[in-house]
Amino acid sequence: MLQLFWLLCYSAPAKGEYGLEIYANDPELDGNSLYHAYQYLIICMESVGNVEPLPMLPPGFLGAQASFRKLGLSCASHEDPYIHIDSGDVAV
Repeated sequence: MLQLFWLLCYSAPAKGEYGLEIYANDPELDGNSLYHAYQYLIICMESVGNVEPLPMLPPGFLGAQASFRKLGLSCASHEDPYIHIDSGDVAV
């Protein structure tokens, strides 16, 4: 099996909570269809401006989604879907 790695660099615009959704597919099996594979909540602690909290999230909303393992994906870092950062930058 071919193993590919990717690195996402993100700069939060202000202090607050941000959602990051990752979609993936196996082009040989799925064509152009994308599947919701993983979901993160990025919590930026940098003090910049006013912030409104996210609403309550249902169980299983964050983290690996149904297609994550099916597509043979795994996390090289940040397996916990809650990402706490002290500055506005994070690499996932």
